[in-house]
Amino acid sequence: MRSELELVALAISGHQALDIIHDGQISGTPEMDLILLDINLPGMTGIEFLEKLDDIPFVIFTTAHEQFAVKAFEIGAVDYLLKPIAHDRFDKAVDRFLTVIENNIPYDIYEVIEELKGGEKYKKSNLPEETAEIYTRKIIEYMEERRAYTDDDITFQKMARDLSIPPYQLSQVLNTKLKMNFYNFINTYRVEEAKKLLANPEFRDTKILEISQMAGFKSKSVFNSVFKDFTNLTPKEYRDGTERG
Repeated sequence: MRSELELVALAISGHQALDIIHDGQISGTPEMDLILLDINLPGMTGIEFLEKLDDIPFVIFTTAHEQFAVKAFEIGAVDYLLKPIAHDRFDKAVDRFLTVIENNIPYDIYEVIEELKGGEKYKKSNLPEETAEIYTRKIIEYMEERRAYTDDDITFQKMARDLSIPPYQLSQVLNTKLKMNFYNFINTYRVEEAKKLLANPEFRDTKILEISQMAGFKSKSVFNSVFKDFTNLTPKEYRDGTERG
């Protein structure tokens, strides 16, 4: 076991895991930040187990079926381990989880679940169109008026709580109405904010690290990577281009 991790509980079935989580909420068992979850559990699937949770922690999936692993990586799961699990591969998965936590990389487990299921649940959702439109406006106002993206501790769960929107429906609205996952939604606003700051003569002498923090990024390396993904330029190249223009 990695020194950064503390084993809170161990379950051999989905029902037992639900009982552990329920009892922990009552008795004060330490909150779980990460679950290593098998797709095929006795009594229910790992996906069915997650759908019974109101607030889903980070998940590293495990399975003996390679096709699930490929799908999970395509949609950005924290990680996916194929059995038998080698020790060095487990270490890489933990390192990836710690990177997500330390840098507060936006992550939507509900989208991962939806994609693993093939998108059928959204199609059968009972979320009324009028409610979806109301939620869409609330989400945009939250970002543009409250500038929530500048909070480097913003998470999917925090956003759902702030807006009083059920997490699964928040994920649904982001993906079906705004056509973005949580990661791209948050980072679109952050990159646009960074571009404004980098192009503003008042911030010409401000260090790029400070610009990244003002835009909501916790890590300069993550900022550089995301900024280049969105603009095909590094922050310095973008700033230099605006100065020449």
